[in-house]
Amino acid sequence: YANNILIMDPADSACYSGSGSTVNNVSPNHNAGGTMTDMTIGGSGDGKYFLNGSGDPRIDYGSASTYWQYVSNNTINTMAYCGWVYATTEFDDPGGENSGMIWFLNDGDWGPSGQFGFTYGRSVSHPRAPQVHAGNTNRHTALGNLIPDWTYTNKWCFYATWHKMSGGMVICQGLQSDTNLTTIYSSSTESSSTFSAANRPWMMAARPDNYSEHTPQGYRWGKQAFWGNLSSGGSGNGLTSSFSNSVPMFEAIFDATKSHYA
Repeated sequence: YANNILIMDPADSACYSGSGSTVNNVSPNHNAGGTMTDMTIGGSGDGKYFLNGSGDPRIDYGSASTYWQYVSNNTINTMAYCGWVYATTEFDDPGGENSGMIWFLNDGDWGPSGQFGFTYGRSVSHPRAPQVHAGNTNRHTALGNLIPDWTYTNKWCFYATWHKMSGGMVICQGLQSDTNLTTIYSSSTESSSTFSAANRPWMMAARPDNYSEHTPQGYRWGKQAFWGNLSSGGSGNGLTSSFSNSVPMFEAIFDATKSHYA
């Protein structure tokens, strides 16, 4: 488990089974498998996407008793996540559907004090954003109100975060039409810890302990990627090892994939 990777690519049929409204399984690369609930396939070719349905859409990636325990139980030191999302509402306005949140990949040990993952948005209960939960609720206070004042409705946006629990955090985002990503938070010392609070599946697009709190209906999910590194020093994988390498890594992925969402 030194360098695990999860890739969810709707354009790659190896990542899911079924089609159209019958999509029912997700099988990402390397030590992970998942179940898709109330999502459908839209688009075509490289521009395919998973579409949030009208019920409780989510993708469950397996319990903490499998590979994921190494991520959720404070064993993996470094995480890197990035992916494309198409918003159909201004999610950064308080009080939107399902609290106006985008639920990216989140730890099934949700507490939220024990969460390890990435959540983004404003709401009445969580007015500061983006929220990168990587250990405890102090992250809300530390990160503050960072969402750029952009127009997000009906646009593809790329989101990315890198975090080393022993110290270091980066958050980037960019619209499909942008030349480069915008780094909205960067700290070489931001640290955190997590723990095993529950044995729920890891989840994308919904809150792990409350499926009804999910990314709004109609949102689209494009290519997604997640890496975890077990090493206490975070070495051995160029994708997760270095604070200074995180932004160039995300820029390269952004540049290589943004043409799919024109």
